[in-house]
Amino acid sequence: AVFGSQVFGPGPDLGTLAGAGPLALVVGLFMLPMLFLTIWPATRLSPGRVGILLMSEVVVGVVSAALFAGEVFGVREVIGTLLILAAGAVEVLGRQTTAPRETV
Repeated sequence: AVFGSQVFGPGPDLGTLAGAGPLALVVGLFMLPMLFLTIWPATRLSPGRVGILLMSEVVVGVVSAALFAGEVFGVREVIGTLLILAAGAVEVLGRQTTAPRETV
């Protein structure tokens, strides 16, 4: 698509690409730190805690969609949000099993 393949239609002209430059810079300035702040803690925390943190991102996305985009946030969404949080809590706080001891 970038090189103007006829399968996808004509590619963007130079003016469009130049106009997208500042937007690409802003996106890069926001996305790179967010990716770093998402991946780095995953190397330090337990997988269960990382899971609940990433599942909470889904909850924030649902709530912000309801607030900013005027999406419906009804009983179904509240139940889904509670189930997502409960799944993360079960993962983190669930019963810990230990590996069986080897007998010699």
